[in-house]
Amino acid sequence: MIARQSIAAAVAVLAGLFAMQERDSAAAPATAPSDDRPLVLTPQNTIILEGPGGSAELLQYCLLRYYVSVETAEPFQPGAKVDRSTAPAFAVLRESPKLVLPADKCILSLGPTRLLGQADRQRLAQSAGAILLKRAGRAILLAGQLDEAVSAFLDRVAGIRSYAPEEIWTSRPAEKQMTVGELDLFRPRVFATSWLAPYWPRNREWVRLNPSAGRLTISSNHNLANIFPPDKYGRSHPEIYELRGGQRRVPLSVGTRIWNPCLSAKVLPDLAMEYVRATMKQRPGTKYISMGMMDINFDCQCESCQASVRRHGGSYSNLYYTLLNEVARRCQGEFPGLLITSLLYSNARTPPVGMRIEPNIVVKVVTKTYRFVEPEALAGEQRRIRAFSDLGARWMIHDWCFSGVSPRNYMHQYAAFLQWAAQNGMIGAYVEYSPGESWYLDGAKYWILAQLLADPYQDVDLLWKQYCRDMFGPAGELMYRFHQHFQDKFVHAPEHIMLADVPRQEPALFSPDDLAYQRSLLEGAIRLTAGDELIQQRLAKVLRYFRAHELFAQATYLPNKLDRQFAGEGINKPLLAFYVNDDGSKLDEAIRYYHTRRTVAPDDNYMEVRLGMPVSYVNNYTRPLAGLLGTIRRQTLGDAASNKADRASARAIVDRSVALLRENLPERRIDDRVRLLEGILGKMLWVPAVGPGEGPKIDGDLSDACWAKAAVLDDFTERDTLRRSKHQTRGKLLRCGDKLLLAVECRQDGPIWAQSPKDTLTGTHIWRESGIEAFFGPATAEDPPPYAQYVINAFGAFRGFGQAKDNRDGVQVEVKLDTDQGVFVIEAALPLKAGSYDYAACKTLTFNVGRMIYTRDSYESDVIVGWYPIFRTISDPASRSLIFLE
Repeated sequence: MIARQSIAAAVAVLAGLFAMQERDSAAAPATAPSDDRPLVLTPQNTIILEGPGGSAELLQYCLLRYYVSVETAEPFQPGAKVDRSTAPAFAVLRESPKLVLPADKCILSLGPTRLLGQADRQRLAQSAGAILLKRAGRAILLAGQLDEAVSAFLDRVAGIRSYAPEEIWTSRPAEKQMTVGELDLFRPRVFATSWLAPYWPRNREWVRLNPSAGRLTISSNHNLANIFPPDKYGRSHPEIYELRGGQRRVPLSVGTRIWNPCLSAKVLPDLAMEYVRATMKQRPGTKYISMGMMDINFDCQCESCQASVRRHGGSYSNLYYTLLNEVARRCQGEFPGLLITSLLYSNARTPPVGMRIEPNIVVKVVTKTYRFVEPEALAGEQRRIRAFSDLGARWMIHDWCFSGVSPRNYMHQYAAFLQWAAQNGMIGAYVEYSPGESWYLDGAKYWILAQLLADPYQDVDLLWKQYCRDMFGPAGELMYRFHQHFQDKFVHAPEHIMLADVPRQEPALFSPDDLAYQRSLLEGAIRLTAGDELIQQRLAKVLRYFRAHELFAQATYLPNKLDRQFAGEGINKPLLAFYVNDDGSKLDEAIRYYHTRRTVAPDDNYMEVRLGMPVSYVNNYTRPLAGLLGTIRRQTLGDAASNKADRASARAIVDRSVALLRENLPERRIDDRVRLLEGILGKMLWVPAVGPGEGPKIDGDLSDACWAKAAVLDDFTERDTLRRSKHQTRGKLLRCGDKLLLAVECRQDGPIWAQSPKDTLTGTHIWRESGIEAFFGPATAEDPPPYAQYVINAFGAFRGFGQAKDNRDGVQVEVKLDTDQGVFVIEAALPLKAGSYDYAACKTLTFNVGRMIYTRDSYESDVIVGWYPIFRTISDPASRSLIFLE
């Protein structure tokens, strides 16, 4: 009985998430007379009747601003403490039994006033979150979910639509009156949650006018680690933390929590319920509790976890949902109606096998709608969602809908997916977007998305055309074609570029002909509207952002085209000819423009920088170069990979690499560019060895005599740009027995920021702090080749990754840090042989050391530099050179 009642309560809560309905006052007969003729609403003949629980502030303000004047509207802004009945137009009267409505006025009835009939009240009561727009004689009824009803009225009747945060992107009515014929719109709410994240203060008014972009009633976040804090359970329950290398890895309770618990720990449900009870005591009205996994794979190596993982093809889903089911069942008894939310993510994204999912669990499907231009990707995602739904789960999505320097326009595919989702039980959409920089070149993209979240069955083309007419007047058709060209290119993008989690390679889609076509449309629109100052302001912003797109496309289209066109044909001579004849000036201009002229306050490019997109825009130029250099290296390795290299053969490899480059050079070339490529190919090191008793004392002091014998790591360059950095870096490298001895002196221009303390074992974003990362591994033909990675920060904290994941055996690290002088020296002994790898017999290793420069707590570094050129990420094999060990 308890379970059945709890299930019913959970279902009731889900229904209740469709926004609370306003309190109804007793229905009274409509007082406005019936009239079949068009109703003409003017500032002089219209009042607003505000019902119980409603607010007419936004409605009154918008009508005053756009139907009277900015000056008249100013005192009546939303939130202003003013008697709104005193407005010279669109006065607000509050419903009360004593109120006598003026017979000579048209009425905008907001909420459950006397004008809302009983049938309409019942209809709304049976459809939580629905809206009603209806003409009733000389009255227009706005009822149901009032923020959405007001938004719909302003859009459909008043012609006031906010397409972007700045006021110039709000449409203006053509006349100072509204003419209404028949009107009877009833729109049920389709999704309980529709939220564009993150919240952005600048966009607040845009969200108010597009409320379907700002309704959050249920969600799930990376929260699992917060439920089991190490400072509370590290000593009493070490078994709840993941086992790796034969040890329970208890993380520190500092910094970002990037770890997951051991899902097999028997006590985990008990501890989870402690968290649930504490939360419900602190916030009794809580409707859901997130148990979303952290932003990292589950990776416990204990036998219980691994047995399940082996049975289920590498998936942790059975372990994850076994835990969630147990917590959900207990909540059904203790907290009827409370929902548990989860994340379908990483290595727990496939359906569990042989179990049902409790009905008070909501799964949040981390999806990537930008992939839906590929039919097979859409079909695969629909199968995965159906599989979870068939197990009894309620579901919503967590989407990545970011924008970049070149737009991703795929709203037709998004609409089709949302229509399918509405028919298959989706209860909400949490959409990560680019809130600060993508309103102009992307056009109506996010406004259309908000419209579709309210009603996914709208015609996307009509919405685009409405936007273009409203914003660009007589140039509307030109701008429609301008924006649609981005869509036409993106639909076929998978044939030409790799679609990544965020926009990275999109500029390389656009040929000179594409750019010329788009520019002709944009310049034609500017000429056609030369006499309209407002439209000219809008087009100037579009043009400013278009120029950044154009410059990056001009710099990157051709090398990417040549890379695709002549791939697999040995050394790509046309591509080589491009690089030795291109001086990089177009790329330099694109970088300068992007950082100094494209983004002007109040716009910002925070999200693009945070997600590392500018790095990728540059990498579109250097990525084909990395492949070209890799081909030359593979053809010249000879016996190096078989570990027969000595000092002479190492020198011979460098000579052969340079010779092979010269053999394939075109007659016409820029000598400086040739020397640049020769320098990169020649950047290989012979690493001397010292005896076991001759190594340095690992103390951060590099005065030991043995360091004078070391190979020198110098000429560090910035990632992808290959420029020298203002942050000076110099290193040394030795071999001592089965260890690499690495010393790096790092001088930093600006504060040195790090947070992971020296005794950190696991679970932090140590790679997002000032420090270094060293990569080394065998020079094999494996794709990708194996490697060990050690990240060391400016405090001396270190962590192993790759085949060295969480290894601490045989690692010695000391750091001397001088924050006043802005310098730290890292001295480290890194094992060539540890638990899961053995490179001790290798005479040739792939190798690089990179340095992360952070001057503040941020997602993306100020800059990353490498001894060998880093092409976007040091984990890419193309970003590692060769070292030869004595």
